[in-house]
Amino acid sequence: MRVCLLAATGCLVLMLGGCASDAPKGPPREQISYLDTSAFDRNLSNSLGADLPEVVIPVQDKMTPVAIPERLNKWLSAVDANGGQIQVKEMPAVDANGKARGFPIALIGVAIEVVRHLYGKAEDKLYKPAARYDAELQVRTGPTGERIIEKVVMRRRDTQ
Repeated sequence: MRVCLLAATGCLVLMLGGCASDAPKGPPREQISYLDTSAFDRNLSNSLGADLPEVVIPVQDKMTPVAIPERLNKWLSAVDANGGQIQVKEMPAVDANGKARGFPIALIGVAIEVVRHLYGKAEDKLYKPAARYDAELQVRTGPTGERIIEKVVMRRRDTQ
């Protein structure tokens, strides 16, 4: 009876372990739309891990530099924690017809709160590829004067 119980427990552990395996990785991509999902994390980690020179992250929903979602902030924090630079690049503002209104482009530093406590080894592995990259937040001024992130560009740093 005891042997059967141990055997059943062992089978259960093996079956559950198989269910907890990593999701399959797709090919690395040079552009990954931001979605607040673990799939976004896997795709970005895979693409940065492939050592692409640049990975662009278009932002579809309204996001401001002072209200960056936690998921994206973790990526920026990984860049910062590993000596990467995070900059904001002001893009020309556009009017209702999509035409540029001629604001000058300026690079300015941005303060990003560093997430000091990643949730264990799995996340350490997930964010590790960001260690070789800098990040650029490309923002524009909206019609009511608010700054809106259009995209984030992760650019590989030259290691010499």
